[in-house]
Amino acid sequence: MVISNQPHPQFEVGLTGRALTWRALMTRALCMWPEAEGGGGLLDAAVVAAARELVVAAAGKDAPTVQQARKHIRNGLGLSLTNREISRALRRAAEEHNASDK
Repeated sequence: MVISNQPHPQFEVGLTGRALTWRALMTRALCMWPEAEGGGGLLDAAVVAAARELVVAAAGKDAPTVQQARKHIRNGLGLSLTNREISRALRRAAEEHNASDK
């Protein structure tokens, strides 16, 4: 019988698996980290900030769509969110933008 320190191929976690696990742990930690204002965590603040960039760029034009926001958030933050999460972020970003204009 040969004992090896190499993991069995069936149970080996590749770099992709490790990277996904690390990203999930970091996302969970960021969600739990309290933000000073507005409620939510740092991750919420980052998503709303990314959505705010789109809202500011579209000022005076049509509001950004969920698909545009999804592409912007995915490229900027590397996150994939649901339509509901994106629409909430867009709504909150628009409210904050309108409040800052007054």
